[in-house]
Amino acid sequence: MDPISAAVDLAKQIVAKIHKAMETAAKAAAQGGGGGAAPQFQAVSSHDTLRAAVIAAHEKDSQHLDNATKVLTTISPALRVAIAAAQFAGKVLQDKNLELLDEQRARLVEAEAVAGPAVADLRTKEQVWEAQQAALREVAQLTAKLQSIPGWEGMASSGYGGAATGQITAVTQLVAGSLRMPSSIREVANLNEAIMSNISRAIGRQQRQITKVNPGVPGSFACTHAATTALTGLTLRLDAELGGETTQAKLDEVQGLVDASRSMIPDPWPGS
Repeated sequence: MDPISAAVDLAKQIVAKIHKAMETAAKAAAQGGGGGAAPQFQAVSSHDTLRAAVIAAHEKDSQHLDNATKVLTTISPALRVAIAAAQFAGKVLQDKNLELLDEQRARLVEAEAVAGPAVADLRTKEQVWEAQQAALREVAQLTAKLQSIPGWEGMASSGYGGAATGQITAVTQLVAGSLRMPSSIREVANLNEAIMSNISRAIGRQQRQITKVNPGVPGSFACTHAATTALTGLTLRLDAELGGETTQAKLDEVQGLVDASRSMIPDPWPGS
């Protein structure tokens, strides 16, 4: 094969490698890439169980007060007023609990709606970058062959070889700059999944805490008060997980990795 044909053939192979990587990426995006399926989070379903526990807690308090009043042979007007006041206070507290539950559930529904597709998209992008990395490594190897075409000598050959060397260096830097991209993307996806898992576990703990409380003194609505404390704590936890400083710090760390990768990529590209 003559030198020019050899160069053209290698150039075609390089283009084919890049196109193959693009096809692999497109296929991964179309099929979800195995790891690109949207995760099934449990935060909302866990919260529905928590709601049931909160309702049961108030019903337990109310039944406890009813049972206590039934055993009384006589109920004075003052005691009747006290019982009514206790029932009213318990209802006001429970209404507040139900309001908190509605607010929390709305946040969780939104979080799952955002995080699910985001994680699926990130998993696909991670696979795309891995496929592109593999292609870039092969491109660097093929480009190296262009430094010296068998049977081609002289000034033109030397100049062509020098240009090829510049491209090899640039491709090598591009590979190095892209090495952290899959892991950086994976970190963000893992962060989203960890946040939703942490929330589900926190909801489960609060639900178990509520169910363990005993009614106590009739009319005290101890179980309902315990639910209020648990729900208030859960709201604080949601604030921390869905928009807290820890999350931002992690995202800043990932952005730092991406910026470091970009700085390794030649700009402008040699010969451009």
